[in-house]
Amino acid sequence: MSEESSNTTGAAFDWDDAIDSSTDKERSYQLLPPGNYEFTVLRFERGFYNGSRNGKIKPCPEAKITIRCRGEAGETTISERLKLWEPLAWIITAFFHACGLRKPGEKTPYPWDKCVGATGTCLLEQRDFLAKDGTETKINCVKRWLPPAAKFTPGQF
Repeated sequence: MSEESSNTTGAAFDWDDAIDSSTDKERSYQLLPPGNYEFTVLRFERGFYNGSRNGKIKPCPEAKITIRCRGEAGETTISERLKLWEPLAWIITAFFHACGLRKPGEKTPYPWDKCVGATGTCLLEQRDFLAKDGTETKINCVKRWLPPAAKFTPGQF
């Protein structure tokens, strides 16, 4: 392995490296049952969506969000794409509201720089997915970003 990348998780091998089979890990995806799960935002990337084939969604910027969802049934990592397109703005607003980074009705720029590490709750569902190799499977996806629970302070109304 090249010295430069030997201390990095997920580093590339050189062609002549000996690979320790004791470190082999099969990547598996844990499918969670539908329900409410706490999430943490792991990653945010800016991207661009080229538009849908049927023309319903026009080309626009998109945010690629990676979240880790956890609950009693286990945990899994999910990627979501939020399109920055006016008819879908409510989804972005719901995401930031769920993270506690924006209040309902607030008209301020979205705080993209603060979403990594943010936590909240979402409703997961399962949907069918066709993998690149042609196999059909099920994956989790966010059905709804849930607003933060109201905090109760004894003695205050």
